[in-house]
Order: sequence, then structure tokens, then C-alpha cells
Amino acid sequence: MLEYGTLRDVHWLIDFYGKARIHGFLRDSGHPELSKRTIAFWRNYFNAEHETWREPPAFRRSKSSFWVA
Repeated sequence: MLEYGTLRDVHWLIDFYGKARIHGFLRDSGHPELSKRTIAFWRNYFNAEHETWREPPAFRRSKSSFWVA
């Protein structure tokens, strides 16, 4: 929902989880499917440009399966 959701979806997400929990998720966990543009939007939304947000681990950002040779 953070990447492809409609405005209605985002309102539901904020009502259900709350801004603090969403902010914490984005700051502490990240998600490999969120684009840099979306992350920049949410950093601006939370006025968090000065914060350090964790990147997802490399294996979560990879599109390839680690067990396929």
C-alpha cells in the first residue's frame, strides 16, 4: 500500500496502524519493493530527511533466488 496504494488505501493504513508505527517500519526495517521515489515521499511526509533509515539487507533487494545456480 505504501508503494501502489490509492489515497483511500493510505488513509486506511494510517488509521489502522498509526503514523508512528508506519514511520518506525520505514525507518527501522525498510522494504525491498519500495522505490527510492516512494521512500523520499515518506521521508518528507514524516519530516525525517535528517534521520538515517535502514536499507533492506542485500538478499532482500535481490531479484534472483540464492539457491538457483
